[in-house]
Formats: sequence, C-alpha cells, structure tokens
Amino acid sequence: MIAMPAVPLRTPDQCRRRRALHSAAVGRTSVALYVCTTDPKINPSATVAVLRRYAIVRDWEINTVVLDASPLDTPLTAREQWAEIQDMIEERRAEGVIALHGHICDPAPGDRGPLLRWLTERGGFLSVVPYGKRGGFDVHL
Repeated sequence: MIAMPAVPLRTPDQCRRRRALHSAAVGRTSVALYVCTTDPKINPSATVAVLRRYAIVRDWEINTVVLDASPLDTPLTAREQWAEIQDMIEERRAEGVIALHGHICDPAPGDRGPLLRWLTERGGFLSVVPYGKRGGFDVHL
C-alpha cells in the first residue's frame, strides 16, 4: 500500500482556486468594497454601510472593505490601498469591486476603459453606486 499524507499538500494558488470553485458552486460572488475616506462629500462609515447594503441585496459576499486615504484626484495606480484591490482580483479572492461614483477616478463612465479592460482580463467586474437617493441608497448621512 502506498503511504499517503493525512492532509494533502496544496499550494496557496490551489487553495484559492478550490475556494473560488466552492463559492461558484454554491452561487456566491465575492466582492471588495472600496471607499476613499478623503472625499469631503461623504461620511466614510455611512458610505461603507451603503456599499455593504448594496452588496447584500445582490446576495454578494463581502470579502473585505478597503478604506483609502489617498486624495480623490490621485490616479488609481498611485493610491496606497488600490494595490490591495488589485491583489484580491489577481488572486481570485474577490470577483468584483464595489465603489462609490467618483472614487475610482472616473468623472465620466467613458473614462473607465482601462480599468474595465483590466478587470475583464481577470474575470472581474466593477459596480459603481451613485451619490444621492437612487435605488434607496443615500450616502449623505
């Protein structure tokens, strides 16, 4: 008889892949919430609550909340915490990103091209929640 280890040895990539397969099998979509805390128009904790509610009503699993203290006019690639979002998408720990409108350097939806291409190449998505009362969300709390 061949001796087998009690616990199979798996690489971190194999573990992430197994978690992603399991989540897909049970119908869960894992997301990361992204909030710029320097936006003077919003309250960060109220914004997190709004984004959390947005994810919950869609039956998405919130994997992490990223609070970024970088100024809003800073390009995404230069922001301190954006690298964490990129790692989560690259490693398949999150399938999507939920952010408030204006928090991802996109005054107009047409400016999202490079970000959307990057996400698409990795099988990810972006969901942008608008300011104000739309769909029951009010971030001016």
